[in-house]
Amino acid sequence: RIEGSCTPPVQSNMVFLYVDNPPEIGTEPVDNTLCEFTNAVFEVQATGADLQYQWQESTDNGTNWNDVSDGGLYIGTTTQRLTMFSVDRTMDGNLYRVNISGTCGTPAQSLEVLLTVQTAPEILAQPQSISVCENTPAGFGVDAQGTGINYQWMVNDGAGFRNILTSELEYNGADSDSLTLLSAQVAQSGFPYRVVVSGVCSPAESSELAILLVEPNPVITTQPVSDAICENGNTVFTAGASGPAGMNYQWYVDRDDGNGWVILTDDAIHLGSNSEQLSVSNAAVFMDGWQYQLEVSTTCMPVYTAPVTLTVWDNPVPTITPVGV
Repeated sequence: RIEGSCTPPVQSNMVFLYVDNPPEIGTEPVDNTLCEFTNAVFEVQATGADLQYQWQESTDNGTNWNDVSDGGLYIGTTTQRLTMFSVDRTMDGNLYRVNISGTCGTPAQSLEVLLTVQTAPEILAQPQSISVCENTPAGFGVDAQGTGINYQWMVNDGAGFRNILTSELEYNGADSDSLTLLSAQVAQSGFPYRVVVSGVCSPAESSELAILLVEPNPVITTQPVSDAICENGNTVFTAGASGPAGMNYQWYVDRDDGNGWVILTDDAIHLGSNSEQLSVSNAAVFMDGWQYQLEVSTTCMPVYTAPVTLTVWDNPVPTITPVGV
């Protein structure tokens, strides 16, 4: 307002004073944890005049930083909101920050934030079918990777697949990468097993089927019987066994000579040393007291009959005694 000796006074036009603020971050971006192939977002809130944004990425734990630009996975690289589409596991552990400049003052730089990319379960090695002997352990294993993975083994024991409970005493490891059936039974032969691997991210993955085959152990059904014969006589020792196809038979003999039980082979006296029936012919007196035993074997553990004893009696020798006339 200007006044002088004469009136009226004069007043100038009104003017405004604007004070621009330097960049100042009000809300920092935060770490982001998400599943693979989903979208990641980092956002910053800032004040200041004529703000300009530039997001940066480090793939070596903050040693080196590179500006990112729109295109490919990225959009919003020069805005307050950075979006990355369908991130994959190769980006796990990357760091991000944003530089903010304006009309006034020193540019502001945000905190460094971490991108954690979690992965869905993935089976690397499938469980394999196995064949075991009756009453022995049977094991299945799987090799899998993923974030926070869990295992659930299943079995189809005649009524469709069901979860194997950790409380079932016949199994160990129902919720681990290795399942053990402690004592496989013939009735379980043919059961299929599989494992479902789940984790923080979906979907869960089911393994291929693994079949359990249980070979029964042979069982002696008929025991041989000891026999006594005369010198040069003949006898037969007979045994019986049941079990899987392809059972092998082997007779053993203990000749009472300090060598214990030794494998018997067919010879001039013995026939059938590899069968259920062993024939002894033209037995000599020195064979008196010999013992015999049959071994029945498969790919599983062998079983043995009870030992039997061969008794050989001397033939009487006639003598002529003259009688006085």
